[in-house]
Amino acid sequence: MDPPNKARRTPSNSSSRQGHPATQAIPQESDTESSGSKRKRAVVEDGSDAGRSRTRASSTSDFNNNTKAQAREQYNNSLPLSMKSNHMRMVNGRVLTDEEIEGGENLGLPNERRVLRVDSNTVVKIGGSPAEAKCMEYIRQNTTIQVPEVINTYMADGKFYLVYEFVDGPRLDKAWPKFANEVRTEVASQVKDYYHQLREITVPDGALIGSIDGGHAIDRGGCVPEEGGPFKSAVDFNQWLIEKNSSDITDILVNHCPALRNTTKINFTHGDFVPENFIWRDGQLVLFDFEDSGYYPESWEYCKAIDCWDSSIEKVMFEKAYEEEHKMYKWLRDSPNEDSADGDSTVEESTDEDPSEEI
Repeated sequence: MDPPNKARRTPSNSSSRQGHPATQAIPQESDTESSGSKRKRAVVEDGSDAGRSRTRASSTSDFNNNTKAQAREQYNNSLPLSMKSNHMRMVNGRVLTDEEIEGGENLGLPNERRVLRVDSNTVVKIGGSPAEAKCMEYIRQNTTIQVPEVINTYMADGKFYLVYEFVDGPRLDKAWPKFANEVRTEVASQVKDYYHQLREITVPDGALIGSIDGGHAIDRGGCVPEEGGPFKSAVDFNQWLIEKNSSDITDILVNHCPALRNTTKINFTHGDFVPENFIWRDGQLVLFDFEDSGYYPESWEYCKAIDCWDSSIEKVMFEKAYEEEHKMYKWLRDSPNEDSADGDSTVEESTDEDPSEEI
């Protein structure tokens, strides 16, 4: 779990959400006249020596600019690794040092990746992959879901660093016991809206089951290794989940569980859509921790999240149940062969704060 970043957009009320922003097409060469075409047309219209001279001067300027850009690239490539690293660590006009990062407040949960608050506005997550940053950027630009803003990403010492803005506010699992009924109703509406917006994201034709950049699929249920695939079909993905737990029962489950044999729809999936990954900030939910996100069978979000929500949210969020798939996954997750079977918790269990004070 990671803490979120400051969400700068103010989406419409979740109970009456407006349409998603339209994606603008990238201008093509035919849509706009190139600078080269303009120069050629200028020569035709002005066939004088002066016109040709202006064209040559413009072409020379373009050549010089291109040469300078190439020189800068060659210079950057020639820098020592330490200097390259500093160049990539620029955050808000300054270099983010190792000392600042290591001295930051750890906001992550035990046994998870380190998430360090390095100043009042900046968080650094160590580990993970660029796919997480890509998910965050895409969702910010194409939905009304409140998502942390990515400040920078870079590689150092073989590790991926994700830098984003800190957002202050209580975690949903901690705040829920204090919410008045009307606030709970609003929260449930926003959670439902976020869930359905994620499922409306277009999945490219031929996309593999795994991360959005074609990387591994991830499962943190404890019964299988964290990474596998990517997979060409939901059947392959489900078979991987089963085989990693017990190859002796693979044929039995696959042959007697219709949901595992059918080729189901693939959806964009958060992968850890649980209360611990929401912050309540100024009346809006902010969703974060997209490390497990990617393209997965349509039942995957349900299977991973259904046991973690209060029943009042569960009823409005999941309009379609995937009970057969959930039973299979829960059986695997709770198998005595796994290292840990009780990693998930529900909102109702998060009562370490006094629930008597309503928000």
